[in-house]
Amino acid sequence: MRKVYKRVLAVCIVIVFLALISVGCSKEDKEDNVFTVNACKTRYVPKSILDKVRKEYPEMEIRVEMYGGANFTLEAAERLDHYDIPDLFVTTRNDLEIDTYQDNLLDLSSYEVLNRYITQAIDSMNMNGSVYFIPNFTSLTGLVYDKNVFREHGWKAPHSYEELVSLCEQVEKTGIQGVGGAWDNPSAYSNVLACTMAADFYSTPEGTTWFYDFVQGKAKGEGVIEPYIANYIRWYEDGIFDYEIQENRAVQREKFDNGEIAMMYGLIGNFKSDDEHDYGLIPFFKTGTDEAYYPTATAGYFALNKKLGEKGNEKKLEVGLRILDLLSTEEGQKDMMRGDACYSFLRGFKGDLTEITESYQDVVGQNHFAPMNVDMNTLAATATELIKMLEGELTQEEYIRSCDDIKRNEITEAYTGEYLFTAKENFTEKQTVQYFAAALQDYAGTQIGMVTPSVNEQGEFSNPMTGIASKFYKGDIYSWPLTRNTLTAIDGTSGWAKMSTGTISGETLYELLEDGICWKQAEDRMDNEYYYDKGGMTSPFYYETAGLDVEFTSDHKIKSIQLNDGTPVKKSGSYTIATLHENVPDNYLEDLQIEEEETILEIAAKYGKTGMKGDKNNLPMERDLEKEKKN
Repeated sequence: MRKVYKRVLAVCIVIVFLALISVGCSKEDKEDNVFTVNACKTRYVPKSILDKVRKEYPEMEIRVEMYGGANFTLEAAERLDHYDIPDLFVTTRNDLEIDTYQDNLLDLSSYEVLNRYITQAIDSMNMNGSVYFIPNFTSLTGLVYDKNVFREHGWKAPHSYEELVSLCEQVEKTGIQGVGGAWDNPSAYSNVLACTMAADFYSTPEGTTWFYDFVQGKAKGEGVIEPYIANYIRWYEDGIFDYEIQENRAVQREKFDNGEIAMMYGLIGNFKSDDEHDYGLIPFFKTGTDEAYYPTATAGYFALNKKLGEKGNEKKLEVGLRILDLLSTEEGQKDMMRGDACYSFLRGFKGDLTEITESYQDVVGQNHFAPMNVDMNTLAATATELIKMLEGELTQEEYIRSCDDIKRNEITEAYTGEYLFTAKENFTEKQTVQYFAAALQDYAGTQIGMVTPSVNEQGEFSNPMTGIASKFYKGDIYSWPLTRNTLTAIDGTSGWAKMSTGTISGETLYELLEDGICWKQAEDRMDNEYYYDKGGMTSPFYYETAGLDVEFTSDHKIKSIQLNDGTPVKKSGSYTIATLHENVPDNYLEDLQIEEEETILEIAAKYGKTGMKGDKNNLPMERDLEKEKKN
């Protein structure tokens, strides 16, 4: 009898073991059948392409990871830095250190898809023989002019650097400003430098090689870029650009539209011809010559996760290559373009730039497009030095040395600003939202802080755009990178999202915590995976809170709720809360106040510097006093 029991027990153990293996395999298989793609409101794989791939690969779930913050560029860089990228990776930058790409991305140089693009575009992305991206569409940069205004004044579109100088002199004699731009913004001067260097230097293989070597810290500016910095200064000395004009882009654009400025520096995509305006685009000339190039601002890049090349991921690799294949067609490129003033690096692309580049068909015909290579960390940090150099406060040599010094003591965008705290481990998205709720409550001194994520579990955006995005990664957290977690103000003013405070009824509080908040869908403006009108309301966005101890039932109903001091929250009561402006709609609050002094960026930074360890919210954070001293 004892043997029978043992045999039965052994059989049961085997059955249980096999069941566990079966469960494990099915879960693993399920993940093997999920293909992830990241996206934001303006950078994405078009829905039409993803839908086609879904039909071709019905066994594969195509899952989009939507980002809803204000700094997608930094978000993408942070994900690379922490090896947290999807299967197909969308980014706006290809100027990070090469090791970052080698460790994360699949080398595409041996795949046929690269042959679809013009050689110059692929060469500009070549990193020591490896190519990790295919390019998105590009928008051309130059000097925008209104052909109607030129005809009215008898001005001719210039075809050499000297003709451009003469045109500016001719224009100025009539009392009209030559070239407009966002001349109050230091970054405009960095962008102009990127354009002059695009024509003078980055249009050559040597220029492209130097740029990537510089980004990786393998090359210096000293001894190389002196002639190109001298050329940049010449564009100001010859009267094409004027650093003494300190008006913002909005004021300058209004003057341009009114005919008070002859040309406007910028992306042609920001100008749309109509019955009144007929726009054209003057390219940048190699300084002092008649050779011209259109500097290109590529809208982004697409790459595949390096893991797709590993054994066992053959099907995912097939799906990823199929998406790249569809993106690399004329139809795919046009699906991504916003407006008519865009161009593609595809061979034989038949996009219509004829009207815009009417006087410069030779430039387009020769594929004279040069990348606006911008090393964000260096040029952004030296923008004010550029102005000082133009004003004579710095010599060219001193400016170049400052670029080399910054590169030598590399401080990436993720480590810019003041040290706030150290994340002891990766935060979840939920914990990150809780941090901001706690920051709002702490700053306002209210009983409750509450805020939602900016994108819900279904990948939908709030409308208006409000909430907290992304997550904190393990390591030191600095103030500027909070821009990837936050959004700009929704009321049309400049700056970051504002805080609102007020009193909320207990009944409304219960309702918001249990049901979340649903928003009216945004209008159909883009062929984005989720950012379009589905007819009706979004799915719920659920609030994270500070100052409350809430327990929910399995169906998300409140089981118990009390303030941190133990006071029960009653539906008949009223409570003070702090939130982001309109994250809890204004009409839900009494005694509404909108904070005008400090934005969410400043509030969240101050909270990080309080030394609080996040114990009340179980947040894995601490503050290193030694690092604080270095601030």
